[in-house]
Amino acid sequence: AAIATQHDGLKAISLAPPLLERTAVLLRRKNSWQTAAAKAFLHMALEECADVGENESR
Repeated sequence: AAIATQHDGLKAISLAPPLLERTAVLLRRKNSWQTAAAKAFLHMALEECADVGENESR
């Protein structure tokens, strides 16, 4: 919905019934070596989860 407010050609609509929720899981071995890309992805995913959690509590 936020993107729709920034562009004249887009319109936000409500879906009925609402879309199903999905659960995503990241797995990794404890104390195992990780590539820089894997570390960066994990960091980005954790930040995104924190942002989503903040938005849900509003």
